[in-house]
Amino acid sequence: MSAGQEFWIVAAAVDTPGKEFPKMKGDSALVSADNMSPALFDHQLNSTLVAGSFDGLVTLTDDLHKVDSQLDSIVHRLERQYIEVDPEGKFRVKTAQGEHTITDYIKSWSWDEGKYPRDRLVADNLKFLSSTVTKMDEEVRNKLQQYNESKTARSNISKKDATTLTTRDLVDVLTPQKVGQDDFVFTEHLSTVCIILTRGASVEFLKKYETFTEHVVPMSAKHFTSEDDKDGNSVWRVVVLKTEVDAFKRACRENRYVPRDFEYSKDGYDKLIKQRESLDVQCAEQVSKVKTLCMMSWSEALAAWIHVKAMRVFVECTLRFGQKASFTSYVLAPRNPVKARRALLDILTTSNFEAAKELSDAAAEEGDEYFSYVSVSFTPMAPSKAS
Repeated sequence: MSAGQEFWIVAAAVDTPGKEFPKMKGDSALVSADNMSPALFDHQLNSTLVAGSFDGLVTLTDDLHKVDSQLDSIVHRLERQYIEVDPEGKFRVKTAQGEHTITDYIKSWSWDEGKYPRDRLVADNLKFLSSTVTKMDEEVRNKLQQYNESKTARSNISKKDATTLTTRDLVDVLTPQKVGQDDFVFTEHLSTVCIILTRGASVEFLKKYETFTEHVVPMSAKHFTSEDDKDGNSVWRVVVLKTEVDAFKRACRENRYVPRDFEYSKDGYDKLIKQRESLDVQCAEQVSKVKTLCMMSWSEALAAWIHVKAMRVFVECTLRFGQKASFTSYVLAPRNPVKARRALLDILTTSNFEAAKELSDAAAEEGDEYFSYVSVSFTPMAPSKAS
């Protein structure tokens, strides 16, 4: 199916149940870009659904339009959500008979008797369908929210890929494999401050860091030589009186050195690693479940949406042609909408062709549409991800 392909379901009255329009399958204007010819759209549609009263049908027309619009939004939102969690995922409609491409499913579509019994009023089927899809949509939103919260939690404690010491998390730089508890002093009265120095700044820093506050431990500056980054930035530590940590950091910033918050703890590091591993496993499990949920929900929503389209065809045909009238419906994917409409006007107009053409032309001049047949359209997938 080409990107953003629009499908039409069209229907016209016939004098004999099951009668077809042979020209529908022989007109090149009705063939899609991928050579899909018009296909019959559930030939039992008009003979088995239960319409109800005429007044009920009028009300049902409004309800159908509302649910149609609602499902349009849900189907395409689920599409976007699935793409977000699985950009390489393939869209397939799942039925009891197996998996189908969108085009194959639409071409061979038939009413799902198990979910929507034909002997139940269309209005009741619509109510059940709308409720089911809405609950499913809410479930997907809730699961995605939980997944995104887990991703955020993982991101907050994950190892960052920054390449310079000015932005890297020092917990991933000064690890127990590279430094030890003796490199840091944290007592009742003393504390250790880590500072990032740019290339060539160490000489000047060593001359004056002891003057930054009144109580800096003399000769306590230490360079962790193995951790210099590719830009020549280096990480140092200085021991100061705990009450003067803020003042020392402020003096560092005034002298264009970058103080960093860091407190060494081997136990804390080991705990962090376990947290990361746990969240990695949790996110991997969640993303697998979310992918499946999004795919299944999209498939269910699309199938429900096409049932709504079928209900619209049935109701509009009943209102236009009468409750006892027979009609035949087709589904097609026009390559050129203008040429396709001209062909359909010719093929499906069964009486007073000239009057129908005049009404169609007059509506077009006013920016409206009029067809001598029933027509509903839908676009299963957005242009960016059709398949």
